Amino acid sequence: MNVISEDYLQDTRDRLNKSDNWAETSFGREVMNVVKKNNTSYKKAVRESDSDSSGADSELEDILDEAINEQSEGPTPPKLNKQSVESSSSFVYQERSAFKSPLKLQPATPARDDRGSELVHSVSFYRRMQNQSSTPSTPMRVVRHVSPERAPPATPDEPAANVTTVRERIKELQNEIAKQQTVISQASQALNLCAATIEFSGSTEQAEGERLLLLATHRRQACLHELQRLQVEGAGPAAAPGMASLQLTHLAVPLKRDYVRQLNADGAVGHHAVCLVKCRDRVLATSMQQTQPTATVLHFPDDIRMLGLASDFKVTVEVYLLQASKEVLSHEVKYHISNKKSSSKLLTPKSKISELKAPRVQSPAGPMAVRSPQFSLHGYCIFALQQSTRKNFTLNKVPGGSPLEGSVNLEIKARVQVSPPAPHAAFLTAFDDVSGLGAWHRRWFRLQPPRLAYWKYPDDVQKKMPIGDIDLLTVVSERVIKAPRDLCARPNTILLESSIPAGLIVPDSGSLVYVRRPDGSIVRRHLLAADTPKDRDIWLDCLNKALEYVRCCGTDDD
Repeated sequence: MNVISEDYLQDTRDRLNKSDNWAETSFGREVMNVVKKNNTSYKKAVRESDSDSSGADSELEDILDEAINEQSEGPTPPKLNKQSVESSSSFVYQERSAFKSPLKLQPATPARDDRGSELVHSVSFYRRMQNQSSTPSTPMRVVRHVSPERAPPATPDEPAANVTTVRERIKELQNEIAKQQTVISQASQALNLCAATIEFSGSTEQAEGERLLLLATHRRQACLHELQRLQVEGAGPAAAPGMASLQLTHLAVPLKRDYVRQLNADGAVGHHAVCLVKCRDRVLATSMQQTQPTATVLHFPDDIRMLGLASDFKVTVEVYLLQASKEVLSHEVKYHISNKKSSSKLLTPKSKISELKAPRVQSPAGPMAVRSPQFSLHGYCIFALQQSTRKNFTLNKVPGGSPLEGSVNLEIKARVQVSPPAPHAAFLTAFDDVSGLGAWHRRWFRLQPPRLAYWKYPDDVQKKMPIGDIDLLTVVSERVIKAPRDLCARPNTILLESSIPAGLIVPDSGSLVYVRRPDGSIVRRHLLAADTPKDRDIWLDCLNKALEYVRCCGTDDD
């Protein structure tokens, strides 16, 4: 067994110091082969060396072990011929710093062989870290849909939403309810006082207090109904102030002749009467009037006006009566007014015994109890804008023993501020009855409220009188509609019906344009066909606007 010499080891260390990549050279590979064969002899030689060379030998052993490990991990080196170990002039060595242990660098990208290695964190953790690293630093604007019921209040720069208007309206109604509750409480206290004293029991003051209590109670109830309606509808658009105005004058209620005759015979006092005019949350009251033995009609000289109503308003007129009592005490005695001057010179005059010996009667619930109005309903009537031309209405639910005859007379002036529609003209094909046969005639129609006139040609408008016209005030149809298919098979046909003039003789049967309604009235049926569906829709819109304008402004005096 060959033993490696000390000079050979020293020469090897010098070569290692001069070259960093010695393991890749043929010399390095030869050294490794020799080390593998003489490993045992090398270790023995190292043990026998002195203490000074033991450190260098251990260092060389570590280096050789690292070189062997690196060489074993790489591919198998090619076979080389054996040659003597001599210095070679084919290598160029460079002087560098002392050799150090090689630094193990981590690869930039993980190798495929590392799949089986143990992960420090879970997969979800790595994905979460990746999402956080990919999230942009700039905050994103998140748009969320908010329901109208939970909509936030609008900013000062933005217009107020409909839901804010509804909430404000609800708040106004709640304030009005609280206000009317206060009036009810005050009126109840006054009536309790009247009932507790003989001076005002059954007096006119007590009747006026009942009128105020009746008005406050109905106003509060009307506000409660409007509040419940708004709460049920939710955040819908609040009703904006309308453009209609209403004026009621010369309100009169006829009385039964038997009732008037009884007043004359018995000398009875009669009844106190008051009328309430209601429209949604608005309640107005007339002045209180008393029936007289010489009057057969109960007149109310009030001028009642309502502004800002919607065009589809409905007004209710209710008539209330209260049994009156005869006044026993004079005004001076009632209010303890004495016209006589006292002759007593005492600073504190003696208290005189009151002439009113009747004891005071208090309410069983106490002086702060809330009372119910004593006025009773004796009939009501309801009218809308379409009935504003009438002057007489029948009262509903009139009691059997009521002194009222069952009707009410009043003058109504209703106005709606509606801009007149623009005139419209186009060709239409009109249906007519010619000797019992239907015929279609093409005419030039021109709509200018309140009339719909027609000519044969457009040039005849300025030269000739119209062949005929339709007065929109006589139209009884609620709206102009498309003609049903079972009535007219011609496409794009519109239908409107109008009343006939009084005294016009029409055939009882067999007519194609005159129709008898179930109530017995006869109407004139107008069938007008347009050229295209678009023209038909335009005519429908124009005619309905013209009808609304005529019905709203037909009662104006202007």
